[in-house]
Amino acid sequence: MDEVARRSSREDILKAAEAVVIAKGASHLTLEAVAKKAGISKGGLIYSFPSKEALLQAMVERMIAGWQVRHEAEMAHLPEGRTREIKARVMAAASPPLGKKPIAAAILAAVAHDPKLVIPIRDERKRMLARMTASGVNTERAAVIVLAAEGLLLLELLGSSPYEGEMRGRILSELLRMADLC
Repeated sequence: MDEVARRSSREDILKAAEAVVIAKGASHLTLEAVAKKAGISKGGLIYSFPSKEALLQAMVERMIAGWQVRHEAEMAHLPEGRTREIKARVMAAASPPLGKKPIAAAILAAVAHDPKLVIPIRDERKRMLARMTASGVNTERAAVIVLAAEGLLLLELLGSSPYEGEMRGRILSELLRMADLC
């Protein structure tokens, strides 16, 4: 199988896995269910993902890549400056892609049961902190701002956020204002 076809096949499998998670929840993510949803044999699935853990790892990596794409898109709209990284992180957390919230929530739930899956998320957060620190901002203040923005996102992913509409907008505006003080 050539590299392009293999990448496409992996992507189709990951989309099928997301569909299973959305429809039935992370606890029903099995290789059999994903193979059926992808329209391939279990052997074909195992060729790309030899275990459920490998599939979950790829789903986590895909989720991180999505975060990075949103962050870069926000960076592109902001002027150069030492607070650009923080503001982009706040805005990226404020605008998760439509339709991806159930997937992210389910993946995060799966991650809670397998500590190895947290490693790439932690590594991405360390890289983000290093970029913010390198820009010369107050690291602690920047961390508090990012934690608040991502805490808001987590509450939304869990369906438990009381901060909606206008109130949510005011909170985000305040976080961006606070970023200017870093």
